[in-house]
Amino acid sequence: MVIDTGPSVRTVNPSNRDIAVYTEQIGTVEPAQSVSVFPKMGGEVFSVNFNAGDNVKEGDVLATINSDALASLKIQVDAAKVGMDDAATALSRTQVLADTGAVAQQVFEQASSASTSARLNYEAAKSQYDLQASYTSIKAPISGKIETKSVEVHDMLAGNAPIAVISSNDGIEVKFGATSDIHSNVKV
Repeated sequence: MVIDTGPSVRTVNPSNRDIAVYTEQIGTVEPAQSVSVFPKMGGEVFSVNFNAGDNVKEGDVLATINSDALASLKIQVDAAKVGMDDAATALSRTQVLADTGAVAQQVFEQASSASTSARLNYEAAKSQYDLQASYTSIKAPISGKIETKSVEVHDMLAGNAPIAVISSNDGIEVKFGATSDIHSNVKV
């Protein structure tokens, strides 16, 4: 006996409906912003105030360093201050002599110029010292979570290696590649 096993057929009335196309993509979840923190000057690390996983706020001091360059700048500031004080004293003495007519106006003007020049030299040296001193405190440039830590107390730092990576808490992004066939169908 032979049994007919032909295909069964079912008919339906056609209708308009959407066809959903699904695809899977492999992506990378990343913070919206991530910053590597570099020291602005080299030197020995005196303190480290963070660990990987810590949350920090923008402006928090992450580490402090000491630099020999800062000691040299301090000497320049001190020398410029002595020069400024000497020039101010000389100007004061010349002023008294100029008021009595004991020295020519040109001598007084030279003393005044020397005093102004010495003051400007001091201000420049002090400004440079203050700037470099501010670099001894390494601060968090953004608020977020410390992802990596690559510094310990007494390490010697150079300006070319990051001491930490901070990821912001502002959100995350998913990055993935999509072909042009998929691109037109992708929606948030």
